[in-house]
Amino acid sequence: KDLNRAPKIAIPDNLLERDYYPSMEIKLSKLVPVTIHGQVLDENQKAIAGADVTLPECSKSTTTDLHGMFVLESCVADGQLVRIHAEKGKSAETITVPARDSVELVLRRD
Repeated sequence: KDLNRAPKIAIPDNLLERDYYPSMEIKLSKLVPVTIHGQVLDENQKAIAGADVTLPECSKSTTTDLHGMFVLESCVADGQLVRIHAEKGKSAETITVPARDSVELVLRRD
């Protein structure tokens, strides 16, 4: 093909002065951490009072109440994975679950 015969396109002189490329503004909001409520049970489904419960990545911990219940403010948002560790005496359990409102841990003897 003869390139000299290609149609000529007129480009305005001020083309580069205008915002030629589309742009957008993205506003990100801070993820709100989930408060995790849970219960620690033994293998017989009985509540364990006084178990230590920790979120290792968050450096947060608490102790279960008389009914084996605990509440911890996580460092992750709803749906993100969180590791929860619970132990009492020679029984321990670590689970990794999506962060949500309610978690149940069953302690097993080592």
